Amino acid sequence: MKLVLLALLLRLAAGLATGNTHEIVGVTKDATVTYSTSALGSTTINVLAPKGRQKTLVASPASDSAYSRILLGFDLPSGSAQNPKGITNCTLLVPIAQRTPDKPYRLTAYAADDAWDEARVNGSTRVATRGRLGGAQADAGQTPDEIDIADACRAAAAGGSFSVFLDATRQTVFDARESGSQHTFAISVIY
Repeated sequence: MKLVLLALLLRLAAGLATGNTHEIVGVTKDATVTYSTSALGSTTINVLAPKGRQKTLVASPASDSAYSRILLGFDLPSGSAQNPKGITNCTLLVPIAQRTPDKPYRLTAYAADDAWDEARVNGSTRVATRGRLGGAQADAGQTPDEIDIADACRAAAAGGSFSVFLDATRQTVFDARESGSQHTFAISVIY
């Protein structure tokens, strides 16, 4: 956490020195989306259950029956929409995980379609993945600080909102915005 705070302070100082604006924006919608890996679906994993109002978010790799992805939605600061090419830095700030793997793992962010409803999204919802954005490696029991998602921020600047899928190579659990925790996903934007 100290490393994250130091990195943010350094980025803020750099932004102020160049006359740029630096804003940190919290997630506006989040959900765990579980998919079946079986052609027939799983009777033990309910992929149709919406999980957008739960207090935790889970990313887990494919198993014999299912895998889960974290889906995050953000609204960009209004000032960044005036000059999308002016976004010089945009990172996904990864909060302290509630549960981390006991072996090294990787988190990978992908651009996603933003037309989804937090209360209804589930494994049958066709939220399109738009391409890989960035990733971060973490040691056992640790959480990566941030992931570069600048391309998604720039692409979404004119519309003002965008979404990101987050995958993990080992099961990782985070607090959702509904948890009331201060440790939830956010973005850091410099423009």
